[in-house]
Amino acid sequence: MKALLIPLCLLLSFTTIAQERAPRHAFTLTTGFDQIKEGLNQGIVFKGTGLAVCYEREGYVRDNLLDYQAAFGFNTYFWTDMIGFSAELKPFRLYFGSPVFQGHKAKYYFGPTYLFDYNYQLYPYLHSGKGFWFSNYSLSPEMRAIIPLNHNKQLRLQISTSLINLTSRPGQVIEPYSYSFKFKDIIQDLHNEMTLSTLERVTQMFFSAELLFPRTKRDIALGYNFEYFGYHKKPILTNLNQQVHVKFYFKNKQ
Repeated sequence: MKALLIPLCLLLSFTTIAQERAPRHAFTLTTGFDQIKEGLNQGIVFKGTGLAVCYEREGYVRDNLLDYQAAFGFNTYFWTDMIGFSAELKPFRLYFGSPVFQGHKAKYYFGPTYLFDYNYQLYPYLHSGKGFWFSNYSLSPEMRAIIPLNHNKQLRLQISTSLINLTSRPGQVIEPYSYSFKFKDIIQDLHNEMTLSTLERVTQMFFSAELLFPRTKRDIALGYNFEYFGYHKKPILTNLNQQVHVKFYFKNKQ
């Protein structure tokens, strides 16, 4: 419980102290190519694409960068003539970065990222209505860079990898004819037997490169994301996602 209080306290600070320097709001549309290898699917690699939307609020607590994000997306997967589906919810991603070293006008931040990540999958051709999932609460060190370019453009980079994770996965034995789509049962599955894990069991990596273009009404950014999630204890799970995104920064009213 104490670990959960830290990001909540930071978020509370975001709504108070950060107002001294007006925070910026943004909405992001993302699409990409996703590959998932679910150990419960006999090692089959499903590939597909999907869409995601993300809300972001970026501000400062004194000189520290504080960034909150919430995202929702879905994917459709294929393997030969089989199809699969997944939905992913990231209701809470909070980054608190302190300035480290500075180059020529560039700014660099380093600090922790707290992430709540839920992924729910269906493979109707293999398992009827049985759903699989992976849930992950993670703490990751993250590095960010904001590099000014010509004509007020910016190059924004970020990279992180998880150190501590609280995860939930299905067991190796599944009951294909016992399933439920009730909201309560899905929520219960997503939080079932959550286990504290380190890098030996769980790896989650994220990299993003974004080019920001300033505009009169709102800034627009184009970017590329690379995300990897690996669960290394049976049933093993590997998920590799490469995305492109467009982000709309909304101007604050004067």
